[in-house]
Amino acid sequence: MQSTIGNAAVARLARAWSSAPGSLIIRRAFDQDVRNAISQPGRFPWSDAGDFKKAWGILNSLSMADMLTAMQSLHVSGHLSKLTGHNDDAKHCNVRRLMLGVQTVQLKASGVDAVGLARIGAAIDAAGGERDAVESFLLDHRVGTAGLLSGVSKPDASTVAKIDAILNPGSVTTTTVPSSTGPTTTVSVSVPWDGDGTTRTHLAKGKALKRELMAALKRHLAAVMPAMRKLKKAPKIPMERVEGAGKQSKRVVDAMFGSIATSAALTTGQQSARTAFGYNKGVDLFDISTVRTPDAADLASWMAESDAAASAAQRAHNFDKTRRKEAAFLETEVLNPFVAANKADLDIYDVFGFAITDTKSQRVTTLPPESKGKSKKGVPSDQDRTSLWQEWKVLVHEYIHTLEHPGFSAAVQSRRAMNEGFCEMFTKQVLSTNIPIAQSDGDAALRAGVEGTDSAGKPFSGFKPTFVGPYNAGEYAGYLTQAESIRGATSEEAVRSAFFHGHVELIGLDPNGDKLSTPGLGGTPAGPTLPAPKGVTSIFHLGVVTRTSTNTIVAANPGLKQDSPVPSALVLPGCQLHTVVEATETRPSGAILDRRAENGTEIANLYGVTEGDIALANPGVDLKKLTAGATLFIPAR
Repeated sequence: MQSTIGNAAVARLARAWSSAPGSLIIRRAFDQDVRNAISQPGRFPWSDAGDFKKAWGILNSLSMADMLTAMQSLHVSGHLSKLTGHNDDAKHCNVRRLMLGVQTVQLKASGVDAVGLARIGAAIDAAGGERDAVESFLLDHRVGTAGLLSGVSKPDASTVAKIDAILNPGSVTTTTVPSSTGPTTTVSVSVPWDGDGTTRTHLAKGKALKRELMAALKRHLAAVMPAMRKLKKAPKIPMERVEGAGKQSKRVVDAMFGSIATSAALTTGQQSARTAFGYNKGVDLFDISTVRTPDAADLASWMAESDAAASAAQRAHNFDKTRRKEAAFLETEVLNPFVAANKADLDIYDVFGFAITDTKSQRVTTLPPESKGKSKKGVPSDQDRTSLWQEWKVLVHEYIHTLEHPGFSAAVQSRRAMNEGFCEMFTKQVLSTNIPIAQSDGDAALRAGVEGTDSAGKPFSGFKPTFVGPYNAGEYAGYLTQAESIRGATSEEAVRSAFFHGHVELIGLDPNGDKLSTPGLGGTPAGPTLPAPKGVTSIFHLGVVTRTSTNTIVAANPGLKQDSPVPSALVLPGCQLHTVVEATETRPSGAILDRRAENGTEIANLYGVTEGDIALANPGVDLKKLTAGATLFIPAR
């Protein structure tokens, strides 16, 4: 008895000293005290060696937190099993409390599961408390690096509506709808094309739009053709010298986005193609003038969408080419006659005006820059050096296209604000970081790679910051604005995961690219409202599998108590839902060649948790055999 009282007094004193400001004490190794007691000679020569009564007394005197820590060490060394073989020697102690500690340590060692948590929950009640210490021990909070999607949720209905309007300007608008149960909700409203009908007014609007579009397309083509004809005839910088600009564009993109792109779920073929890509002439880098078959119709469609005047005319008429009737009008009344009248020029423009990336074959076709001026003593002309820096910028954009996830590609439909806008948004980030470095000549490898080197392998002399020039979105400015608006409505993490991982639900879209039909559930400042994980039997059980705690959950849900039944949906701070995506690889015919869904390891890395954490929160789910569209509960970090 005196030993038990003494140990308890020492433990209380140690806790008091350790909590005092500026204190420094050496804590007792309580597990060693227990080992020493077990190792003492027995009272009778024919019995097991050890003073088990004293050992139990030492543990009984400790706080629950210290007792669990000591028991865990004893479990590892094998002494806990010896001790539990002498439970009768614990009769003088709080047996229920000690057994709660033993069961908790054993559960953690064997792997936390629903049955064990139910048993521990009952033991806590029987022991009269100690829930907080048991929870803390089972959770074993880790300090780690947050994953890309930590804290990122599907957008709620109001945000989805805003994104719908961003992606479909002119034909979709938003309005607010009052609610009797909460704040107003933003909804998207489809606006009909003012030429959709047979009345005199409708027909007049249709003719006006046709006239405005034709005028805009003609002005656009007339403005670019002098330069296109000149490019067609002009001497070009050899493609071998373009390789360097390409390799440097890949390097700077990989430095910013490489780790995100390589964590995506891809098929074996897709992964191999990405790994092999290196901007090598004749392998994945080609002179577009030698391999491109002109597509005047596709170019005219792009012009109608990207030309500022044409785009403004469509918005003014609430025209949306993704709707069937408008698409037919645009093709038959505008594009077909425009192409027929201007095919020769359109063919030249299509070949000499663009770089094109085939995301399936991982091939980039670009026009080698025009060679201008004469070299002096082996140093390229200022014009050629400027052209190569411009090509570097172009190839940054094209390389980012190769990193576009197949799931994102499948959701693009015909909206260039997605594939071109998102690509340009990330291009802007890369160039905004690296252009100032290049202009200050702060990256010797970058300059040597883009411009080339002299016979001694050194960068050419006479570098000027003006060779690099500023960032300019050019014809992608409108798409860029839309993409950045979507980022503003969601987050940087959401747009990155949508583009590089295929998680388009984070930008308000279903996998096929339609407006998200099941948006997020909203929530409170404490976090989003989520459905409770399957199989939870108590708030204590919920706190452990979600890696939060009973107190955290109760505090985040007014009216909820520690012994309340588990609601079907509630706020679980730090927790999220994850929608599984897959990469699909198709044959040229469109038939599926291969597919691969995300696995548990990849998903765990996205959120900064362990695969075991996810498995505990999703009982019965095989994390190695997930399918597209499956929903996983992601616990807090």
